[in-house]
Amino acid sequence: MVFFLCIAATFAGLAASAPSAGSAANTTGVSVSGPVYAWFDDDAGQLGIGVVGPQYSSLAPVASKMPMGVSSAAVASGQSHSLAVTSTGGVYAWGFNGSGQLGNGGATNQSVPVPVAIPARVRITSVAAGWDQSLALTSTGTVLAWGLDRYGELGNGSLKNSHVPVPVMLPAGIKVVAIAAGQYHSLAVTSTGLVYAWGDNLYGQLGNGTVVNSSVPVRIPLPGGARATAVGAGDSHSLVVTSTGRIFAWGRNDFGQLGDGTTTQSDSPVAVHLPPGVVASEVVAGGVSPTAAHPESDYSVALTATGAIYAWGGNSHGQLGNGSKAGSELPVLTHLPAGIAAVAVGAASNWARLLTADGHIYIWGKKGLLAPSLTKLPAGLRATAISTGADGEQMLAILS
Repeated sequence: MVFFLCIAATFAGLAASAPSAGSAANTTGVSVSGPVYAWFDDDAGQLGIGVVGPQYSSLAPVASKMPMGVSSAAVASGQSHSLAVTSTGGVYAWGFNGSGQLGNGGATNQSVPVPVAIPARVRITSVAAGWDQSLALTSTGTVLAWGLDRYGELGNGSLKNSHVPVPVMLPAGIKVVAIAAGQYHSLAVTSTGLVYAWGDNLYGQLGNGTVVNSSVPVRIPLPGGARATAVGAGDSHSLVVTSTGRIFAWGRNDFGQLGDGTTTQSDSPVAVHLPPGVVASEVVAGGVSPTAAHPESDYSVALTATGAIYAWGGNSHGQLGNGSKAGSELPVLTHLPAGIAAVAVGAASNWARLLTADGHIYIWGKKGLLAPSLTKLPAGLRATAISTGADGEQMLAILS
């Protein structure tokens, strides 16, 4: 079973600036809106091109069929569904809908984008997509969720799937500035640097010192009163970046995805052992539970303040991007091409990707790529946002 996580950056045109504490998880924050392009798998219509089936999968970006005149400002992709925030604060969704993760009131798959039933007068600023659940952050700092609720991942106190958005039951007065969706758990960062989690907790991925699931948000105590600025949620582990650029991790750790030099599971935050002087700005988490078809893959990726990328954990597909397939329980430097600095990074089941300041996209891990390789975009177009994907078999980007 698969999972990802989340990224953030801010653009002025295509000149990148440092990510802020208020940036949203699971997609790059952007100031440039535009059309959504998708590529790779289309088995459930997650490319949004109006046809469904593996024969319509594409190795090159194709334009999703957003309604005429609608431009997108942020995107996120889940296991087999896709989300886009419009420039006016609405949300469209497409792809697999068996648990209501498209949020349009039904459970029928959609091969073209359909509007999510966002409540009237509510403006969405970012979205996150999990295995079969979806999250949205509003302009007032509240969180909506819809789709699968098997373990409480909707955070509304129930275990009942919802085909329309429902409010996450965060404490009164809390303003959320970033969200992330894992396989069956979800995370939120508040404006005061607190972290809340809800949903599945089999491996301690909620980070509250227990392995008990929670259908409402629980607060994660960060060591030393650290203040969170960004979060990432994976298959069964979680990550947080603090205001000082440190990273803490918790949850499953059988492949070293917590980055503390061990393979010991932890139900509370442990420090990731970054090299001395490295300051992190964003984190993402990827992974797929090991099967005969998919060898171990859980891993983590961090973007630094200087645009370098570090990764750790499973590496059977080359998802650490360091030129090998050897896993690592400590962060290792991803081999970026000379002169390239990342402004955003994403992670999925067995592959990762980055976005550069000039709008290029690099991927690695997929199809055995052991180091970042340039993605060919349509002539004249540059990316202003990329998404993560739980399944890792679809890619979304806003191109302009």
